[in-house]
Amino acid sequence: MTETTANTSSHSSIVTRASSKPRVCPQREDEHEKATESMADIANVLTELRVLRADFGCKLDTTNSHLGDMNNSISALEQSMVEVRNTVESNKTRVTEAEERISTLEDDLEVAKADLASAIKRISTLESKTDELENRGRRKNLRLFGLRERAENNQPLLEYVEQLLPRWLGCHDKTFTLERAHRTLSKPKPGQNRGVIIRFLKFQDREFVINTAKKLNIQHEGNKLLFVPDLSTETLRQRNEFNAVRQRFVEKGLYRGFQIHPCRMRVLHESKMQLFATPREAEEFYQKII
Repeated sequence: MTETTANTSSHSSIVTRASSKPRVCPQREDEHEKATESMADIANVLTELRVLRADFGCKLDTTNSHLGDMNNSISALEQSMVEVRNTVESNKTRVTEAEERISTLEDDLEVAKADLASAIKRISTLESKTDELENRGRRKNLRLFGLRERAENNQPLLEYVEQLLPRWLGCHDKTFTLERAHRTLSKPKPGQNRGVIIRFLKFQDREFVINTAKKLNIQHEGNKLLFVPDLSTETLRQRNEFNAVRQRFVEKGLYRGFQIHPCRMRVLHESKMQLFATPREAEEFYQKII
């Protein structure tokens, strides 16, 4: 009886303490929920940070790989730059040597030009003197055009011309002594008569013949004979350059022939003799006086 009463009392006291336990405040419950949510958010953030860290690590590894490749490329580029620098230095040396050689060659070229100019001048002088000497050697010569080929038959051409000259010129009492008489060296062509080169013993005879022949119309076997001076090839070439403008002066009655050496065309205008070294000079003068 006593034990039952004791147990009952103990049970009652426990129930009383349980009933008398203080209740939790609602405000704290909210804070607890908020703390729980914050912890969840932090956990999420940490999870995302771990993911970002992993991604960043992968990207960093890739970047490191790229940087490694770049370093290798830069090293190769630096090596290439060294090679280029060496090549440039080598080329610079070669260019310097080439410039020195070119400078030397230019100096030599200037000397060569001066020597060439001097040589050309001397050659021109020598050609002029040679042409003058050739014309002087031909001073006693005349060229006869119009004499039929083989007109002399079996008689020597020198004797044939020597006999006929007085008859052609109308001075039967005058005799001429010839040194040589021969046809030009060109080959005869059908229907064409080669000229005859006549060399007189005396220059005075040559002058008499050419001056007298200018005043006459000499005919022989139906052909007109023409006596002209025997000049060098160069002098003839120079005279032929005046052909066009010479004809204009002939038409005006102003042409007075040529000076032999140096070759100059002579024109008489207003009682004054004009000499022209080139056809251009003669043409310019003609345009002024017309």
